[in-house]
Amino acid sequence: MTRPDTPSHPAPVAPRLGLGGSVALAAAAALFWWLRISYWGVTEEEPFSDMADYHHIAEGFAACGSLTEDDFWQSDRPPLLPILGAVKILLFGVDLAPWRWLQACLLFSSACWLVLELRRAFGSWRVPIAFLWVVALARSSVFWSYKFATEGLHEAMLYLVLAAALRLVRAPSVPWASLVGALAMTATFNRANFAVALVAIPLLLWFAAPVPATPLRLGRARALWAPGLAFVLGALLIWTPWGIRTYRLYGRPLPTTTSGAAIALDGIARIDVREPDGTTLTITYDEFTAGARHRFATDADAEAWLGERFRRWILADPSRWLGDVYRRLCRSAFDHAISLSKVPRDRLLPDWRDALLLDKRRALTVLGLLGLAVAGWRRRALALLFALTVLPWLLGCCFLGLPRLFEPGLPLVLFGNLLLAATIVDFVRARRRSVPSGA
Repeated sequence: MTRPDTPSHPAPVAPRLGLGGSVALAAAAALFWWLRISYWGVTEEEPFSDMADYHHIAEGFAACGSLTEDDFWQSDRPPLLPILGAVKILLFGVDLAPWRWLQACLLFSSACWLVLELRRAFGSWRVPIAFLWVVALARSSVFWSYKFATEGLHEAMLYLVLAAALRLVRAPSVPWASLVGALAMTATFNRANFAVALVAIPLLLWFAAPVPATPLRLGRARALWAPGLAFVLGALLIWTPWGIRTYRLYGRPLPTTTSGAAIALDGIARIDVREPDGTTLTITYDEFTAGARHRFATDADAEAWLGERFRRWILADPSRWLGDVYRRLCRSAFDHAISLSKVPRDRLLPDWRDALLLDKRRALTVLGLLGLAVAGWRRRALALLFALTVLPWLLGCCFLGLPRLFEPGLPLVLFGNLLLAATIVDFVRARRRSVPSGA
C-alpha cells in the first residue's frame, strides 16, 4: 500500500466546508456543550485527595505566589494545574464552576484547531469532523470535565500540542517550533510522563517534514536545524523558572517534580531492596511518605534516596518489573474503575443521554491503537497522534497502572477506530480502481 503523503502521491487539497459539513460541525459543537453542561448540573463532588492538594496549592499561589504543598513537600506536584487554578481564583474566586467552563473552552478550542489540522492532512472534512463528534461523546472527556484534576487539563493540552505540532510538521519554521516546544514543556508540567513528547516531536519533525531529500540528508539537516534549536529553546523558556525555583530550594535544578519514585512506589505498595551491607530493606509507600520529613532535609533528598533504591529493585529482577508493566498496561487500558472519584463513571447522566456516550471496550481499544499506528504509517505527520497519545501512557505504566493514565487519550484511541475504517475503505477503493473493468 503506497503512502498517500509521498511526493508522488501528495495529499489532496481539502474542499470547502459545504452545508452538510457545516451542519455536522455545528451539531458536534452543540452536543459537546450540551452533554457537559448537563453532567455538571446533576453532579456534586468536592475536591478530595490529589484534587484537594492541587486546589490548596492553587490558593497558596494566588495568595503569595508559593507552589509548596507544605514546609517539606515543596515540589512534589506538577505546577501547571495549580497555576491555572490560581488564575481562576484571582479572576472568579474559589468556586470551581468557572474552572469547568475555562477548561472546557480550552478543550473545545484545542479540539477545533486539531480538526483544522486534520482536514489539511486528510484533504477532506469527513474524518476530522468525526473526531470532534468522538470528543463530544467520549464518556471519559465528559467525566473529567467536572473535576479539578490533571486528567481533564491534559486532554485539552494534548489536542493543543498535537494541533501545533501538525502545523509545525506541515510547514517548519522557527516561530512555530519555539511555540510547540513551549507548549510541550507546559503540558509536561501538568503530567510528567508527557516529557516523552519533547523527544518524539523533534524526531517526527525530522522524518515527516516536507523537506527535499538529498544525499546524506544534508538538505534536511540544513532546513531543520534552526526549527529544532528553536523547539529546544521554547521548551527551556518554560522550564527555566522552575529550574531557578528548584535551584534556590535545593542547590540544584530539578527536571520536574520530586514525586516520581514515590508515585512508582504507590503503584506497587512495597519493595524489598538489598542494601550494600547485605541487609534487606522493606519500603512501603505509607511508611515512606509518613517518615520522609523526619529522615530527610528536603523532599528532593527523599526522592533521590527512594529513586536509587527503586532502580536497584528493578535491576535485581527486570523480568518481574516487565511483568508488572504488562499488567499495568492491561489494567489501565481495559479497567473502568477510577479511584479518584466519589461519583460513578459508568453512569454520568440519569436518562437516555447516558446511552449516547462512547467508552472503552477491549476490541475498541485494541483496534483504536492499531488505527492510530496505521494512520501514522500511511501519513507520516499523523504518527504524532500515535506518539503523543500512546508513548506517554506507556511511560506512565512503567511505574503506575491506574486507569486514569489512559483516560486523557481515550477519545483519540476511539477515533483510531474511524481511522482504521477509513484506511480499509481507501484500500478497497484502490483495489477496485486497479481491477480492469472487463475483468
